[in-house]
Amino acid sequence: MRQFFTTIKFLELEPFDEEFIELIPGIRIFESKKIAEKILTEENVQIIGIIETQYVKDCEAILYYEFEDYEDAFKDSTNLEILENILQWIDDLLKNLWLLKDNAVTCDTAFLIHESEGIYEASSLRLLYQFNTSRGKLENIKLNKKEIIEFAKYHDIVEGYFHTKNSGSLNFMLSKNFSRISRGLLFVKQAREARNLAYKVSNYCSALETVFSTDSAELSHKLSERIAYFLKDDFNKLDTFKLIKKAYNIRSKLTHGDTLDIKQIDVLDDISYEIDIIIRFCFNKILKDETLLLTFDSSNNVIDSYFENLLFG
Repeated sequence: MRQFFTTIKFLELEPFDEEFIELIPGIRIFESKKIAEKILTEENVQIIGIIETQYVKDCEAILYYEFEDYEDAFKDSTNLEILENILQWIDDLLKNLWLLKDNAVTCDTAFLIHESEGIYEASSLRLLYQFNTSRGKLENIKLNKKEIIEFAKYHDIVEGYFHTKNSGSLNFMLSKNFSRISRGLLFVKQAREARNLAYKVSNYCSALETVFSTDSAELSHKLSERIAYFLKDDFNKLDTFKLIKKAYNIRSKLTHGDTLDIKQIDVLDDISYEIDIIIRFCFNKILKDETLLLTFDSSNNVIDSYFENLLFG
């Protein structure tokens, strides 16, 4: 039998009656108190050590996966290869959790413990990043049962779509047919890893540019205008236009090695926070509308035609 488990940082779970909630096939999220005893056997405590044992006891949430040696998905794979695969699944979960809300949720060290006839083999790995919020903070978010279940369903739809487009996280994001939305999400992921707010804003701009831009002519103006009209039913057009322009001014200064004045520095976290909201709304609007999704994952000509009709139709 094999046990996979990892603690989750910066996540509080509102109590739910069920023992667990399944996020993807096999990967279940538990309140720590409901699974800690099963994980912290005498043998496992000796393997993971005192510090990791305390993390398991103190954390709010744990991801857990238990399976037998004959699991077809991992046939002919070493324990380390299995652990790498599972962590990749979790990496995608954490990437897409941003679609639900701004967060710094990340997993800690992950363990795979394999027991066969009383002999134990253990592997451990961790994701080499720490997400932070749009303001660059490490803060907890709360999720309730309904939010978790809805997110699990949404994640399955999103990743299923990316799979059909050969646009998963392990595919080369700069290939011609890679989904614009998936590429944009990967730029958002880089933004969430950056603690420097200027780098964060720069990556947010790249995410928007990936989805909404079709050429480099008058880029910041055209992009700001397109996004302002795309969100006109939900956000003030002028406010959106000005926000994107401010973000691009920061990106330009960063890219060219320039400095920000004190007024720009003072509002940098607000710009990052506000543009994060804009991007999340854009991406969810597209992902939840089949017509929009088809449009934005089409050719530049199709996207240009869409915005010509939107702006002047």
